[in-house]
Amino acid sequence: MTHEYRYGCRNRPPNFATVPKGSIRYEPHPDFRHGVVVYERLLLSEEVRAYELLYLPTEEEVERRIQDLVIATPYPEENIELARDYPAAWEQQVGFSWDYFSQHTSLYDAPPYHLPIPRAELARRVLAALAAKHHRTIV
Repeated sequence: MTHEYRYGCRNRPPNFATVPKGSIRYEPHPDFRHGVVVYERLLLSEEVRAYELLYLPTEEEVERRIQDLVIATPYPEENIELARDYPAAWEQQVGFSWDYFSQHTSLYDAPPYHLPIPRAELARRVLAALAAKHHRTIV
């Protein structure tokens, strides 16, 4: 079985001039008004940006990004306290970090990513990974 790569159509419905050639199908998606297009190949970052698409990562890719966020989190003790004392601020900070990492190819040689899980879930998972890495328990 070949791997399939999904890209959300952010601004325009898919047709011959609004998505790169070679898509194998279109699928509706609750996060994208114009749905997603599916390819058997990973699109180049330039293609994703030129056609204003967003890559939909797999669960394994989301987990790798979470680990990258943990590695990039400065002051782990203070961030764990922030998450405990101000969960809304923590959720916002983690969301901003995801967006930043997803938009800057100098940090990743990858196209912009779509966040396929709610920000609250992302914040919870990053906090759990951060606490585990630094041998802390979450109270």
